[in-house]
Amino acid sequence: MQRLAFGTAVAVLMAVTAGPSAQERPAQPVFRLGVNFVEVDAVVTDGNGQFVRDLTPEDFEVYENGRPQRVSVFSLVDIPVERDDRPLYRPDAVSTDVLTNAAGAGGRVYFLILDDLHVAPFRTQRVRELALRFVDRYLGANDVAAVIHIGQAQHNQTFTFSRPLLRRSINRFVGRKLRSRTLNKLTDATQQQELADLPGNFMGPLIDADSPVRLEFANIMLNTIEDLSRYVSRLQGRRKAFVLFSEGIDYDMDSPLTDSFSGLAVSTEISTIHGAMRQMLETAMRANVSIYPVDPRGLGHELEGIAGLGPIPSGYSFPEGVDPLPTYGIRDVERGLRDELDGSLDALRMLAAETGGFASINSNDFERPFQRIVDDNSSYYLLGYYPTDTEKDGTFRRVDVNVRPPGLQVAARRGYFAPRANSPGGGTPDTAVATLREVAASPMASSGLNMRVVPQLLKAPNGQARVHLTVEFPPDELPFREVGGLFTNDLLVFWEAVDADGELRATLTRRATFRLRPSAHARAREFGVNMIAEFDLPAGRYQLRVAGLEELSGRSGSVVGELDVPRFRTEALTMSSLVLAVPTSRFEFAISDGGGALARLLPSPPTSRREFSTDEPLAVYTEIYDNDTRPHTIDLAVRVIAEDGRQVYLAEDQRDQRELAGRSYGHLVALPLGQFPPGRYVLSVEARSRLGTDVKRETTITVK
Repeated sequence: MQRLAFGTAVAVLMAVTAGPSAQERPAQPVFRLGVNFVEVDAVVTDGNGQFVRDLTPEDFEVYENGRPQRVSVFSLVDIPVERDDRPLYRPDAVSTDVLTNAAGAGGRVYFLILDDLHVAPFRTQRVRELALRFVDRYLGANDVAAVIHIGQAQHNQTFTFSRPLLRRSINRFVGRKLRSRTLNKLTDATQQQELADLPGNFMGPLIDADSPVRLEFANIMLNTIEDLSRYVSRLQGRRKAFVLFSEGIDYDMDSPLTDSFSGLAVSTEISTIHGAMRQMLETAMRANVSIYPVDPRGLGHELEGIAGLGPIPSGYSFPEGVDPLPTYGIRDVERGLRDELDGSLDALRMLAAETGGFASINSNDFERPFQRIVDDNSSYYLLGYYPTDTEKDGTFRRVDVNVRPPGLQVAARRGYFAPRANSPGGGTPDTAVATLREVAASPMASSGLNMRVVPQLLKAPNGQARVHLTVEFPPDELPFREVGGLFTNDLLVFWEAVDADGELRATLTRRATFRLRPSAHARAREFGVNMIAEFDLPAGRYQLRVAGLEELSGRSGSVVGELDVPRFRTEALTMSSLVLAVPTSRFEFAISDGGGALARLLPSPPTSRREFSTDEPLAVYTEIYDNDTRPHTIDLAVRVIAEDGRQVYLAEDQRDQRELAGRSYGHLVALPLGQFPPGRYVLSVEARSRLGTDVKRETTITVK
């Protein structure tokens, strides 16, 4: 069975087509794909640290292992930071329930990596605050980001423009760093001292009791970053920034043969870590990933952990005839803690230096580093070349980027690792369906063929969730060729739902063959085309991937989103998704057998539109599921709230539990859009039980 867990390396194929020049579209360069193609981004600054924007391809020299390379692709990427100047009335805003690729990938691409395995528990809130600050102050409206929890993948957030979803994931972070190796050995020294005078007691070297887990944690962290790098490796033409919130791994990368505390050989552990580090850096360099470690410890933490230990002796003495342990007193503890700190900082510096990023360490000022991360990923030059050395030997290739104008500084990654002979090829898929599946595997929404997707969750008769999937291609999105008086094209739509363990739980591929008469063609151009599908899922968290491919021009596109399926059968009070329908949208070409269950409940098929004119009748439908058998009343409220916080519409209702048949019921409201001034609104439906439970569903709409 196919496995596509988020955070697992998967094959990604972005649709790349010829387009305008870099001067016309500087934020979206076009790159050719190929196994041997090398992409390098370079930040060029003047003596004042300001980015230089007026360079040409002739100003650059690229060398690989000292040999000059011919730069075949050159582009200036200069991405503006777009701010939403019209925030909704609530500070945390409201996420739309529509998945779309219409926005494209015009902004920066961020992974916010929260290393819970290497952050002390008492610094949990610190990391949350820093990550939230980056999202709230430094993420532009055109930026896309994902949140990754190194050791708690169930809290991950896939790529999204939604700030509320990013905040929700960040607020689930909990640090789980192990106790210091030095303090563990101090504990062992103390215990051995207490037992030293017992007859026959064997005195041994000092032990770090957490050593096996420490090695596992380090490997998990490095392997996760490697997997993420592989996951985004085919997102070419854009710099990928990994903002890593971590205190660094607990190993001294500069001492590969001996433990700096006991003097004993630890080559097995260190060699394992070195191998994992090298493999991770190899994959990150090949994927053109830049890592920006952020150390939440700040300043003044060198000897943290000593306070509260009580007095530490200057050394231990042992009875006559007992082989003495290595002296382990206060000075040894201080030195050990400093060595641990230096080792963790060196590891963070290495991650940054080898990938073209920088490390924010030994500082309590995070504003300047955060702004520098934005600057690094907003303005840079993308240089692409096919190396003259075509051997697939897996060796490291050093890359040097120079500029001819004097007085300029260049920051770029140091090199990359060549592919190995047995590396996957990346050839062109043989069929349209295979292409569609690869497009769907993109880590983020891929543009080309625009679409809107709304997954509506309702309770199924078996107690699971019935997912009513609406996929819409907007008006004029599909081209048609006239053949013999009929307008023709073929459209393929592919979707799949993957659970938190990476198991494929539902999937479908459908093909629509269009042979439209002129009247149907006119309706398709006016209203667009939609696909409707239904499938059941048990409670849990899923990733939903949807891709479309129209064969006339070969354009394709995809969206990626998440489904949080409630426990409809067991929770006291739950609610379906909000379902919106506009009776005037009468074109009902569906790539499916009928409209599913919702077709029997609504005046027209559900719509993915969230922009409406004042003369459109908008219907809002929800279902409320009540599993509490005690006598009680449910209060219902449908609200429409303007950006300034004014409530412009309220419809209230009540239901008595004794009236409910099967403990569920549908609620349909027609919104009078003609009464609303043009603008953006929050649409909210809330059900509140007088026994103390409540549930709410929200989305945003725009009235024009």
